[in-house]
Amino acid sequence: MELTSRHETVSRTLVLFYGRAQGRDLGKTIGKAEVMTVLDGLLNQWYASSFEDEPDRDAQFRAYLRAHYEKTIAGLSNDITLSEQVRTNIGL
Repeated sequence: MELTSRHETVSRTLVLFYGRAQGRDLGKTIGKAEVMTVLDGLLNQWYASSFEDEPDRDAQFRAYLRAHYEKTIAGLSNDITLSEQVRTNIGL
């Protein structure tokens, strides 16, 4: 995704370590709904605010992140083995 000519666009693989602060311990699998909640918070809430002070870029980046989120979750099974990796590359 090209934001402007002054920004370099690169795709980076992110490693996210995840654990529950409350409730049951993680077992061998995690449900798709929980992964969706984590990715939604990360992509559509945390990263999405990167350009709030620049409305044109903000709208473009939020649309990019939403599409990336939808593409990522579409490929997930209902139960994800914790030894598997949910890979997501974000152009930042």
